Amino acid sequence: MEGPDHNISLMPEGLKKMIDRIRVAEIVAGDGKKSMSRGEVLTREVFAKSLVARKSIRKGESITYEMIDVKSPGRGLNPQLVNQLIGLPAKRDIKKSDYFTILDI
Repeated sequence: MEGPDHNISLMPEGLKKMIDRIRVAEIVAGDGKKSMSRGEVLTREVFAKSLVARKSIRKGESITYEMIDVKSPGRGLNPQLVNQLIGLPAKRDIKKSDYFTILDI
């Protein structure tokens, strides 16, 4: 049919095709929640870095930069939190190469 909107109008089969494609796009878009796949978690753990004790630290001893090293894997405290750790008294005895954890802050 002729008219001002015939170029943007759909026949029933075209409308069904458009709706089907919209439904696929909704599925692909997901629920909006971001999460890591199992592979990403494993990769992050292997390649991420952690704060570790460069030497043994006694409970109550004040933690300094010289006592800390950064190593893989990422099982301990993230290196971005180093400044929150510096100057704190050790809450536990920490052996050389032990990971610092969030409980140490």
